[in-house]
Amino acid sequence: MISIQSSLITTPYMIRIAKLKETETDSFTGSTFIHQLMLSLTSGFLLMSVSFFLRGERSGMITVMSAVAVALPFILTKEYIRSVSLARLHTHSVLFCDSLLLVVQVTGMLLLASNHMLSASATFIVIGISNGAVGISLMIWRHGWFNLKIREVRIHLVRNLGLGHWLLASSFIYTFSKELYPWMLTFFYNPAATGSFAACLGVVFISNPFVIGLTNFLGPLANLSYADKGKQKLFSLIRKSTLLVVVVMGLFCCTLFIFGQEILTLIYGSTYSGNGWVISTLGLSVFVSVFTLPIGLGLYALERTDLTFKACLCSLVVTLSIGILLVKHMGPLGAGLSLLIGNVFESLFKYYKFVKINNFTTVAQAS
Repeated sequence: MISIQSSLITTPYMIRIAKLKETETDSFTGSTFIHQLMLSLTSGFLLMSVSFFLRGERSGMITVMSAVAVALPFILTKEYIRSVSLARLHTHSVLFCDSLLLVVQVTGMLLLASNHMLSASATFIVIGISNGAVGISLMIWRHGWFNLKIREVRIHLVRNLGLGHWLLASSFIYTFSKELYPWMLTFFYNPAATGSFAACLGVVFISNPFVIGLTNFLGPLANLSYADKGKQKLFSLIRKSTLLVVVVMGLFCCTLFIFGQEILTLIYGSTYSGNGWVISTLGLSVFVSVFTLPIGLGLYALERTDLTFKACLCSLVVTLSIGILLVKHMGPLGAGLSLLIGNVFESLFKYYKFVKINNFTTVAQAS
């Protein structure tokens, strides 16, 4: 649901707000809040309906699903206002949001644990309450951003869907192509092989704070650069950002090549020793993927979300062809190699399209 909200509401918001006049931004924000509210309530209602119809079959899981149904609208609301703050480059608001959420959520979990009330359903209720408190607090703090004009709600929705349907399709294909590997490992081998693969991914994803932070900041900045000074400013920003990615992620990959096995056993124990090549392959796969992260955000700024969709198709084709064979014959290492190959094709496609757009712009300006 967070992916759906990101695809249909918050990412189109980030792309379009930089191109709007100052007098239009608040009404646009007000419209997207209505879109978000409709999605939140619908998602909660659907989950609650599923819980109702399945009641009595698996009572434990149904209780958890009901708790998720209650918590989900509040989680989506917090994610929405956080994304709006990022799109406007109000990073201090995001820091306030995340810090407050940390304090409230951890406090609630500790209170549950100290009173021997900690359970899956109680955990989701605490998550919902903490996200609701933080989201509503931030919206009250930034209430001046929202200027609701009912007649524009539908207009803004139609415009956002023009970008969002490609983003939503990309999200589903990307998730399917990447998350299919654990299922294949379990099918061809056993859950232990899947666990080893997940442990290796856990080490590689140590780089996530850098990747997520860069995405959160560079996405809005790319849109503002393009809106203010055109394609040349955007291309300059992407080149500098790509250089930063190469340096940081290059050092990270070198560290994984040298110390990846030691880091894995330090975190997860000696049971997972012998997976050094899997970690190295996955690290290189992440490097290739993040290498074109600035380019992907630049394509968003250019409103070429269709190219992102086509790039994700490249990765899906690899997963459903040689990916299955590699996993079947090589296990976790095969899954890592397949991810690497898929990311190479996906990144090459993005790079080719970006260079083509850049060259076309340069020739047009020269003419």
